[in-house]
Amino acid sequence: MSLYRGQIYDIEGLTYFHDFALLEDFYVIQKSPFVTMSLKEAANILSGKTGPEYNMKYNSNLPCQFIFLPKEGPAKPIIVNCPFPFHMYHFGTCYQDGDHVVLTTTALKRRV
Repeated sequence: MSLYRGQIYDIEGLTYFHDFALLEDFYVIQKSPFVTMSLKEAANILSGKTGPEYNMKYNSNLPCQFIFLPKEGPAKPIIVNCPFPFHMYHFGTCYQDGDHVVLTTTALKRRV
């Protein structure tokens, strides 16, 4: 199998995304305020010393956002701020309805 084309994006502060959805023109990912990961933590996970669940904690300094990455062309990502902080477990459904995107998912809301 060979990669015949690719798109590289540099999203500031994006250290982790768990799942994504596909739309006709976009990949959709969530920038979660529940996960941060340093190179040391990533190395510990990859070596089996720890698991990714140990990085799951609310970080009030991180935004909760949906990021729409264009599949084609030079367009920039579209970043949408979420109304409250949460971490998405998995996408349920995601589709475009006119100018709107409808997304259903299971999410972990921050406890107050």
